Amino acid sequence: MNKEVERIEELRYKKEWSVYKLAKMSGVAESTINKWINTGLSPTVDSLRKICKAFGMTLADFFLDVDNAEMVAITPEIKLLYNEFNSLTPEQRQAVISVMRGFTSANKS
Repeated sequence: MNKEVERIEELRYKKEWSVYKLAKMSGVAESTINKWINTGLSPTVDSLRKICKAFGMTLADFFLDVDNAEMVAITPEIKLLYNEFNSLTPEQRQAVISVMRGFTSANKS
C-alpha cells in the first residue's frame, strides 16, 4: 500500500468510517477506493481533494505528518531574520550560516 492510501486508511479508521461511508462522503466511487487499497494504485489529485474535503482537511493537512510536526512560534525577530536572509546572495547566506554556527558552537562549550 502506498503512503497516500495508508494515510487515507489511517484517517478513515480514526473516524470509524467504512469504505462505503468514505465513498458517499467524498463522491469517489467505492470501487475506486477499494482498488487503491487492494492494488496499491495512487489516487489522482482530484480524488485526493475530494477525500480531503470529506475528512474536513486541506491537501497540505493530508500530507503533514502531524505526529512529528514541530510548531514554531514566528516572533517578530524570526520574521525579520527570515526576510533579511532571503534578500542575501547565496554566498552571503553561507557566510551568515557559518557565523551562526560559530555562535552556537561557542555557546555549547
